[in-house]
Amino acid sequence: MAAFMINGNEVDLGRKGASSFSRDLKTPGYILVQCKQELSAENKAQLKAAGANLREYVGEFTYLCFVNQTAAKSLEDLHWVADTIRYDASFKTTPMLKAKLAAFAKKLNTTEFPIAVVIHEDVTDSIDNLASLITKVAPHGKMMHASRRTIIVQLRLESSKDLRDIDEIAALDQVFAIELLPTFQASLNHARQIMQIDEVQWKYPSPTNGRYLGHNQVIAIADSGLDDGSMPANFAQYGTTGTSTDKYISNNYKDRNYYDPGNVVNNNTTFPRSPGHPAFAERVIGMTQFRPEGTGVIEPLRDSASGHGTFIAGCASSNPAVVVIDPQLDHDHLKVLGPGERPSERSAVVQGAAPKAKLFIIAFGWEPGMTNLEELFTLTYRAADGTLKVAPINNNSWNSVHQNEKDTQLGYGYLMGRKVDVATWGDPSVLVMFSAGNDGCTYTDTGAQIGGVASAKNCITVGATRNERPTEADHRAYHIQGEMADLNDLADFSNRGPTVSGRMKPDVVAPGACILAPRSLVKKGGKDENDLLDDKRYTISSGTSVSAPLVSGCAAILRQAYMEKNANLPPPSAALLKALIINGATDLEGHSAWICEHNQDRNKGFTKAVIPKAPNGLEGHGRVNLDDSLRSIVAVGTFHGGTTDNISIALGEEVQVATWVSDEPSDINVTLAWTDPPGEAMQQYFTMRVVNKPLTKPPNNLVETYLVDETQEWRYQDGSRPKKPGENSMPVKHAENNVQRARKTNAPAGLTEVYVTCVRTYRELPSATCVIAWSVVPTKYVPPAPPGWFWNMVNTAMTATGIN
Repeated sequence: MAAFMINGNEVDLGRKGASSFSRDLKTPGYILVQCKQELSAENKAQLKAAGANLREYVGEFTYLCFVNQTAAKSLEDLHWVADTIRYDASFKTTPMLKAKLAAFAKKLNTTEFPIAVVIHEDVTDSIDNLASLITKVAPHGKMMHASRRTIIVQLRLESSKDLRDIDEIAALDQVFAIELLPTFQASLNHARQIMQIDEVQWKYPSPTNGRYLGHNQVIAIADSGLDDGSMPANFAQYGTTGTSTDKYISNNYKDRNYYDPGNVVNNNTTFPRSPGHPAFAERVIGMTQFRPEGTGVIEPLRDSASGHGTFIAGCASSNPAVVVIDPQLDHDHLKVLGPGERPSERSAVVQGAAPKAKLFIIAFGWEPGMTNLEELFTLTYRAADGTLKVAPINNNSWNSVHQNEKDTQLGYGYLMGRKVDVATWGDPSVLVMFSAGNDGCTYTDTGAQIGGVASAKNCITVGATRNERPTEADHRAYHIQGEMADLNDLADFSNRGPTVSGRMKPDVVAPGACILAPRSLVKKGGKDENDLLDDKRYTISSGTSVSAPLVSGCAAILRQAYMEKNANLPPPSAALLKALIINGATDLEGHSAWICEHNQDRNKGFTKAVIPKAPNGLEGHGRVNLDDSLRSIVAVGTFHGGTTDNISIALGEEVQVATWVSDEPSDINVTLAWTDPPGEAMQQYFTMRVVNKPLTKPPNNLVETYLVDETQEWRYQDGSRPKKPGENSMPVKHAENNVQRARKTNAPAGLTEVYVTCVRTYRELPSATCVIAWSVVPTKYVPPAPPGWFWNMVNTAMTATGIN
């Protein structure tokens, strides 16, 4: 059988050397049971009767189980069991930590770093007793924190003998994994048009609110806080060098009624209220602070000096402003019009992707060592009726990173990706959005960079494409080796997939280069932004940080449309929103991605790669296209579309989940998705087939079946595959995904049926739940021209913002 992954380690029980693994099952403990097939309900019952309790699927028909003393002989009697071994100590230490230890063994320089020791979930010992045990077997470790199956230890290594501490910890049967403590960092008008957000405003009139702008939706922004108009006590550090605080404020904010020294606007603690920045007037429904266990660091509600949280919030939801490329300045300068100023023909409307959605601000400091990260995604705000609610969309424009260990691609991780999946499995109504990360120019041992929280199965991981804004604020985003950027190209900084275990990431991409959005008052000024913008309330920035909230805004609009269309149904699940976004994504096949060459010299130069057919590790399923996603909810004219949420299918059963008739050749998109339990491998699994039965009988009465799109590998422009140092080419890894998309262009007119089979369920559950989204567009469809009012949106925005 093929290899599978445990804690980022590749395990192959058929490989030479696997015979050294212990197969002694005479004592209780954790074992791996490799089967010859997918387990049926009967097989699972036989395992349980044999004393083996299923804990987690790890891949290739292999399960992590907890066994009692009676299991040894009973398991041998099961003809469908191929092999059984003890859960080996070598499986527990992650590759990132192994690389760190190898580096120390080579130089033997005294070093200190924190590690996280993760305990198996069935262990009955108290966490405090286990912490004492670990301190005893690892005398060079200092206990830092212990909670939630996780023990944080500060390890000090001075000689090669000290490496025994890790070996001793790994030898404890109670230990599930040992990993380096992750740290986190931020991933930092025209984008709306690229993503077809403006297009839907005239194509699909909302029956309730006139237009789809995110009405009655809430987006949580877990970031560095928000500029609420209040002044920090140490404001001087934020001002421009050589300029007094009073003058800085007077020049940039008082004349715009922005800075409110009397705190008149923000003199109450109830929401909704109007923060100081006009972009967020009536947009904020609540603010809170995330309290991380194990660090003691709590981020203030007011945005930090980075201004990151304010910018990200503005990309998701912010009031419209009119921007003009000032004809009196050169083409790189932008200004926001104030009262009495008239727009020119070069004006544009700048607003968030869902400008009517409310924002729930979660101040979060990206502190390492958190053991309760799963709580970040289900914090509650107080709604207008006084009830506490969880925001259904949770945006995270930050990512996992291991400092000084970037040569090794980050794995799934217990404190990272697993925590995200714990939260979403616990509350499948919450859609978690993550930026893919900005290390696309960084060398890794696999040629890919996506890992940690962004490798979670149930989140939407968003990469970045380029833009067309005529500015050089971000040189890398626009000019590489003298070539002007194409909005359909991948941004070079955007992290690539797949994950370490081979799962396809990112899920989608969105514009992330040179995006214009609100700027925080307390943000430290930079040369580029001060040169480019006359009005310091707005700034330009790039990164996958920017891409994620744009997609969060699209999710809010889709959620609004679904709830208005299906008022008698519960709100859509996170899996359905994910399916909708992916189902409408535009494939960027044939366009370019600048790839940092992976060679011994690390970042030696860039090579142009050709984006293959989606899905792939560059663009995922493609660039988000709200127009195409909305077709599954709002059928217009000759379009067909539909969704089904929470489809329960018994193990081994095949169910017809959708059917439709097309009277002309059409382009078909069907996407299957589900929320999966925590674990690096897919704990549940479905397969999908789409069957087309033409109206005109084909020869031999054959019907055509469309299977899901297979993940494609990307190649350089000359057709060669990416290489690792010392190898001819990188191996292509494929793993199961909890999103499957089937596409067919020019499908014959006729009957189409969609079938889904449940192949695997979680532990002993008899069934599993999935969702489906589909859309059908006539192949000869020609998009109509926008109506006249669409081109008058500038005046609409001016009225909305009081600019006359």
